[in-house]
Amino acid sequence: MSQYQYISNLSRLSTALLTGALLLLAACSSGEAIGTPAPAETVPTALSEILERPADFEGKTVVLRGQLSAQCKSLCEFTYTEKSRSVIVFMGDLKAPRIRQGQQLRVTAKVHKGDEQVVLTATGLELVEGKVEGDSNETRKTGR
Repeated sequence: MSQYQYISNLSRLSTALLTGALLLLAACSSGEAIGTPAPAETVPTALSEILERPADFEGKTVVLRGQLSAQCKSLCEFTYTEKSRSVIVFMGDLKAPRIRQGQQLRVTAKVHKGDEQVVLTATGLELVEGKVEGDSNETRKTGR
C-alpha cells in the first residue's frame, strides 16, 4: 500500500467516524421520540399524585414531565425525577439511547402498583428542551 493510499484510507475512516459520532449526537439531542409518546396536548400528571395514590392509577397510561437523573448501563431503565420525587422507569420493549443526566423528558408510561413501590413501564419517551421540573403550569393536579 502506497503512502497516498494509506492517507486516503485514513481520511475516509476519519470521515466515517466523525459522521457516526455526529449522527449519534443528533439521535440523543432534544426532540427525539422513542416508542409511542402520548399526543402533545396530553397534560402531564404530577408524579407525587401517582406515588401518593398508586391504586387510582393502576393499569393506566400517564404522561410525566421531568428529568432523567440516572440511567442503568444496559439502558433497560432510568430514574425519572420530578421536583423532589423519583421513580424508576423500565424501558420494557423500547430501546433507549444513552441519555445525559439532567436531560428533560416527557415520558408516557403504564402504571403498576407493586407490593412495595410503584412500577412504571415506558411506552413512549421524548427528549425535550427547556426547564420542565417544578413548572406547575405544565403539570396537572387531578385533585381526586
